[in-house]
Amino acid sequence: MASKKEEASKKCVTEYYVTLLVDKYATSPKKSEVFYDKEIALNRSLITTVLDVYVKSSKSCFDPVRCLDGIGASGVTGLLWKKHICDNVAVTINDSRVKAYERIKENAELNHLDVEVLNRDTCVLLHEQAYNFISLDCHTMAAHYLDSAFRNLPKDGILAITTTDDAALHAIMPEIVLRNYEGFVARTFYSKELAVRLFLAAVARAAARYNKGLIVLCSIAFKSSFTVVVTVKRGSAHANKSIQNIRKLIHCTMCEDRTFYPLTNYPIELPSSLLGCGCSRNFPGKVAIELGPMWSGSIFSEEFLVAVHHHSHKFPWKVKADLLLRQLVAEASYYHNTILIRFE
Repeated sequence: MASKKEEASKKCVTEYYVTLLVDKYATSPKKSEVFYDKEIALNRSLITTVLDVYVKSSKSCFDPVRCLDGIGASGVTGLLWKKHICDNVAVTINDSRVKAYERIKENAELNHLDVEVLNRDTCVLLHEQAYNFISLDCHTMAAHYLDSAFRNLPKDGILAITTTDDAALHAIMPEIVLRNYEGFVARTFYSKELAVRLFLAAVARAAARYNKGLIVLCSIAFKSSFTVVVTVKRGSAHANKSIQNIRKLIHCTMCEDRTFYPLTNYPIELPSSLLGCGCSRNFPGKVAIELGPMWSGSIFSEEFLVAVHHHSHKFPWKVKADLLLRQLVAEASYYHNTILIRFE
């Protein structure tokens, strides 16, 4: 039975008809095992809409769809799935921390929702069990989970990853980025797109190790976080195609013009000639740097985003999601999947 001190440290919050008991004084995930981040409520609602699109697509090899909220904390993501998509999904919410595990069970009972709650190491669980919809809300390096995530993810399965506290997001620790994502990054006006593309390259490498390729369905940079959603295609041909989308980027430090290197095994004699600007000729010294390697392919699917926008209309977050989804669809169409939305 919880002590009076423990009860006093709790507060009740509500997110789209899901009631949660969370830590009252928690300011960061490092200070609380049951940290609730209200800043990424929109990310969670969009992932729930993505799940609804997936359920209606009939691409799932499991019926009902086997869903995993791999880093549950308060359990809000998995509870949103069960609350709004109901019997079409079999939801598992996991957290390796005992206090979070106990709170997730408490929140599930509070909302009268039938979900499986586990207290397992996330990577071990992903190696042992197969889920065809996986969501990982990472407050630390998301790269730590990639290898495990693709181990048992079946054909047409979906992986959604949200990260909020990642060096790649702000390019403030290049050495950590190099160690975790095998690429070089610098601060630019398109830093969020750079972070997503660098992260997607790591995702593609992890998938390829299991002879799996990927299609990027959605990439969203929102406030201090980004969320990427990918679907898996099995087979060495798909894996090879994905790996070919990993290339270096040449970036002009004067005007910030940039372009990807061509797909070739031969050295480029004058890399700065690939840029459309004339800064390398007009300024002394070297003005171009190489960034990456990173994902050079599409970072969202217009068709998929249109479906997500359509499905969002039946959920309680339709008003808040509408502006973002309209912007995503419009820019996906206009830029032909080359420029990431920067929605501040």
